[in-house]
Amino acid sequence: MLNLVDSYVGGFPLIIVGIGELISINWVYGFGRFNEDIRMMLGRPAPIYFMIMWCGFSPLLMIVSTITASSARHAVAKKQQNNPYSPNSQRLATSFVTGRG
Repeated sequence: MLNLVDSYVGGFPLIIVGIGELISINWVYGFGRFNEDIRMMLGRPAPIYFMIMWCGFSPLLMIVSTITASSARHAVAKKQQNNPYSPNSQRLATSFVTGRG
């Protein structure tokens, strides 16, 4: 059961949540306003390293991770002919991921 939950909840959904956070902070709320909030809290602006990571490297890494995880998941699904989980277990795991009971 723990392996089932780990394989359905641990990887791909967390990447999607991370991409949603990056989009909401950087482009919906705005990086300028976010940087001003950090300046207000710390008393100084965020270092340039963090600005580069938040705006450039992190979104790129998340997109690459999503593509890699998706293609690896499809490759494993094609290789597995006999699935170790029963259909009821798969439905339960899918309800964990989607939040629908």
